[in-house]
Amino acid sequence: AVVSTQSTGGGTSGALYTIGLTAAANRVKECEEEKCADNSSHLRQATCGLEAAVAAISRYGKAKEGDCTMLDVLCPVLRVMQFNAAGNTSSLTAMCSQSADTGVLKTKKLAARAGRASYIGTVKTSESADPGAVAAATWIKSVCRVLYQEQLNK
Repeated sequence: AVVSTQSTGGGTSGALYTIGLTAAANRVKECEEEKCADNSSHLRQATCGLEAAVAAISRYGKAKEGDCTMLDVLCPVLRVMQFNAAGNTSSLTAMCSQSADTGVLKTKKLAARAGRASYIGTVKTSESADPGAVAAATWIKSVCRVLYQEQLNK
């Protein structure tokens, strides 16, 4: 999945997804090997993985939340997960989906300071969300739908 993401993602997003997914996978693997406290919950493992992904994407992409990038979706979703990782999967997936949508909407008001939109010179309008944020929200919400369906089927 990581190799496919790297070759099909547009701009630098494919490379950043690869970096993020690799960091997440490595963190979850470390957690499993160390039998750390977070190993007791898949949601806690996912939270640890997303923490590592966000840190790696921010470091290598040289961006932060508020720069009008995918991080404007990933960071709020991470905060939701951090504060609710021990909670109910159904409510957590709904909150993460809502947080992703809110992050996309916020990018409509932000000036692009990082990512592709910062250097192609597009005129920012109140109707255009950052494409990287839209893409991140799309996959976050897809994962949430799958997790929600799995919870219903238990």
